[in-house]
Amino acid sequence: MPRYFFHLRDRSGTLLDIEGSEHGDADAAVAEAARHARSMIIDEVRHRSALPMGDRIEITDVAGEIVATVRFADSLAVHWGDDEAPILTNDAMIRRMKD
Repeated sequence: MPRYFFHLRDRSGTLLDIEGSEHGDADAAVAEAARHARSMIIDEVRHRSALPMGDRIEITDVAGEIVATVRFADSLAVHWGDDEAPILTNDAMIRRMKD
C-alpha cells in the first residue's frame, strides 16, 4: 500500500509528519485527513473555544509531492436548522493539487 504523510499547516507554522501511514489510495488518505481535521477542531473547541478553520492538512506521497490538501473549513458540514441545506459540504473538502 502507498504511504502518505499528513503535514499540519496552521497559523503558527508547519508540523511535519515524518512517519506517515499506509492507505489504499489518495482518496482514502483524504478521508483520513478529514477525520483528523474534525478531531482537531473538536479538541480546539473543548480547550480553547476557538475554531481553527484556517488550518489545513497537506497530504504528500513518499516523493514529497502534494497529492491533496484538506482545509479544516471544508471538513465539516454546517447546518443551521433541520430543513436547511448545509452551508459547507464534505464534497468541498478535497482540493486536489494533481491527479
